[in-house]
Amino acid sequence: MKLEIDHVVHFLNRHPLEAVKLLKNHGYHAVMGGRHENWGTHNSLFYNGLSYVEFLAIEDRQKANEADNPLVQQLISDIGRGEGVGQICLRTNNISVLQSTIWKRGFKTSGIFNGSRKREDGSVIRWKMLFIIEKTLLPFPFFIEWEQTDEERFHDLKKLQMITDDQENRSIKSVTYTVHNAEKAAKEWSKLFDVPIHYLKDAKDITASIQVGALEIVFVQPATKESDLYKVLHQRGDRPLLVTFEPILRKQGFELFGTRYQ
Repeated sequence: MKLEIDHVVHFLNRHPLEAVKLLKNHGYHAVMGGRHENWGTHNSLFYNGLSYVEFLAIEDRQKANEADNPLVQQLISDIGRGEGVGQICLRTNNISVLQSTIWKRGFKTSGIFNGSRKREDGSVIRWKMLFIIEKTLLPFPFFIEWEQTDEERFHDLKKLQMITDDQENRSIKSVTYTVHNAEKAAKEWSKLFDVPIHYLKDAKDITASIQVGALEIVFVQPATKESDLYKVLHQRGDRPLLVTFEPILRKQGFELFGTRYQ
């Protein structure tokens, strides 16, 4: 199945506008996204081409608690352990066919969710979402099909100045997870996406990776409990800790609310 990285979801325990302001301080353009009125959440967005970082936070606790969206429920659960990227989303152009493919590979899925968001200018955008329903330490990615084509979305986002000229040719290159068992995680995700596993044999930590479209997904298992990686793993569990871009944002990167961006 053809898939591409759409976005990563960075869970926040603060107003999403704070992420916009901090990115501006680092020299990057980000914008408020809008409100998911049915789910009690709101977000801000950091676009690089059509791939982006979504900074997602709870706006209405009661609505969020009642939402049947698995992403919102993960946000509620994860935020108690600290802020940071908690999920990645992959884009497809036929979510129904994708669902059937996932079933054939032995994974259970949710039904297909209809999503929408009201932008700051009052316009509404719509999409469909699909989640894998498996009880694992490391949540599988979820999937999205936009109402618009990629070309229509890109034109629209440029017109709204959500994608700037200097960020339109950049994209998310890789997402690195810290995990308890890198080999197990890689095998499960390899089965889901029907792709080979690559092992980094000379690394100090146990490292495995897979390639999904243009996105590299890396799993790192800390070698010792004394390492900084293990401290992150102990606090947040099996979750992403690093997002890299092509071209890179900055050689050393920067820390932003629990995740390193580079």
